[in-house]
Amino acid sequence: MGAKDEIANSAANLGEIARVEGDIAGARKTQEQALAIRHELGDDDAATEDRLALGLIAIDEGNPAQAMTDARSAVQEYHSDKRVDREASAHALAAQAPLAQGQPGEAQQAIDAAEHLSAKSGFVATRLSLAITRARVDAALGISTSAMKNLEAARRSAGIAALVAIEFEARFSWAEVALRSGEASSARSALKTLQEDAQAKGFGLVAHKAAPLAASDVGLQPGNFD
Repeated sequence: MGAKDEIANSAANLGEIARVEGDIAGARKTQEQALAIRHELGDDDAATEDRLALGLIAIDEGNPAQAMTDARSAVQEYHSDKRVDREASAHALAAQAPLAQGQPGEAQQAIDAAEHLSAKSGFVATRLSLAITRARVDAALGISTSAMKNLEAARRSAGIAALVAIEFEARFSWAEVALRSGEASSARSALKTLQEDAQAKGFGLVAHKAAPLAASDVGLQPGNFD
C-alpha cells in the first residue's frame, strides 16, 4: 500500500487530534480524507475504524442519526471479522445516538450488547468507556445515584491508568448527571475545574462542552444526554 497508506494513517491521526482539541470541522475533513484513501486501497478494516471515528464526530456535531448509521455499519463489519472489542465499541456508539435523542430504552439495548461482548475484555480503556456510557444510560433511565457512583469509580480507575481522555469524559458525565439531579452547585464547581484542567492539557472538546454548563444559572432538565 506504501505511501498512500501512510497518508491515510496520518490523516486519521490528525482527525483524532483535531477532535480532541475541539476542531470538529477539521476532524471530519481529515477523517473523510482518510476514509476515501482506504476505499481506494481496498483496506476495509481501516475503513471501518474511520467510520467509527466519523460516528463519534457526528455525535459531536449533534447528528445522532448519522452516528447510528456509522455505528451499525461498524458493528456489522466487526462482527463479521470477529473483532469482539471493536464490535463492543461500535455498540457503545450505537448507544450514544439514541441517548442523544432522548431514547434511553434503545440506548440500554445497545450498551447491554456492548457489555456482553466486552465481559472478558483485557482492554481497560474499552471497559471504562463502556462503564461511562452505561452510567449515562442509567441516569437517563432515572437511576442517577448509582450512575454518579459508577462515574466516580470510572474516573478513579482512568486516573490510575493514566487514561486522561477517559478520565475527563467521566468527570464531564458526572457533572452532567449531577446537574440533572439538582446538584447544581457541586456540578458547576466540578465543571469549572474540568474546563480549566482540560484546556491546560489541550483537550479543547471537553473544555468547550464544560464551559456553557459551568456558566449556566439553571440546572439541566432530565432528558437527552448529548
